[in-house]
Amino acid sequence: MSANEPTPRSGRSAPGPRSGVPALSVLLTLLLPGAGHAYVGRPRRAACVFGLVNGLLVLGLLCAGPALAAMSPPAPEGASTLSDVRSLYHYDLLPEAANVSGTILAVRLFPNVEHGDPGTSPLRTLGLLLTALSGVGAALAAADAHFLARRPRGTRPPPLCASPGGVAAASFLVPGLGHALLGRRRKAILLFATLTTLFVVGLALSRFAGVDRDRHFYYWAGQLLYGGATIVSSLAFTGVRVREFLPSLDAGVLFTTAAGLLNVLVMVDAAATAETRLATLPEAK
Repeated sequence: MSANEPTPRSGRSAPGPRSGVPALSVLLTLLLPGAGHAYVGRPRRAACVFGLVNGLLVLGLLCAGPALAAMSPPAPEGASTLSDVRSLYHYDLLPEAANVSGTILAVRLFPNVEHGDPGTSPLRTLGLLLTALSGVGAALAAADAHFLARRPRGTRPPPLCASPGGVAAASFLVPGLGHALLGRRRKAILLFATLTTLFVVGLALSRFAGVDRDRHFYYWAGQLLYGGATIVSSLAFTGVRVREFLPSLDAGVLFTTAAGLLNVLVMVDAAATAETRLATLPEAK
């Protein structure tokens, strides 16, 4: 070996070609959950992603009926599919927007629904929560596909509990859980305690009426990112209304939304920690 040639790292061979183009794997996953994983050569994971994300959407539609379509802004007569894509980014559909094809199909299933009609389904809240989770699932799957696309072709993917996508999903459900799975228990406890305090204080300030998709639709998209606590709160406090002027209501909504947005940083940090750790290990064939 000449003095000008780079010396490979101890215990690691030079990386082979990537499994795919990371940006393309993300785009494919957003268009059709599972397509990005199939593109990088992970058919089993592709099938699991497709079934889970679209299963949540279908189950949500069965529970909520046409309520999701009623949130979509009315399309002009003779509108093209491009108009359907644009309508996804209306603030009412923000959580579902990451599952592009599924949400467009769901809205088109109920073409004659009046915009804003809440519907009559007793399971409407549960249904809209499930459809929103399908969008979050698609976004997390896109992050996982991006990671797999950057790995050398032919290497075995890490266990889900140690992969960036897996620990990010765990952190979504319970803030700090991803760090706990990586052995960072003190940091996990600190993150959980801090964000949970922020969320609980927000609930108290709003008298448990601040987590409501119908009344605070764009804030609710941020609140959903807090994961498990928002899921429980949305179901437990359905129909809770403040009957008189409450000066602290806006502060409560902002606190709970901030907890969700800060949890995005927790998910990113957990994913980055997992990826850094995997980079120091030899690639498994």
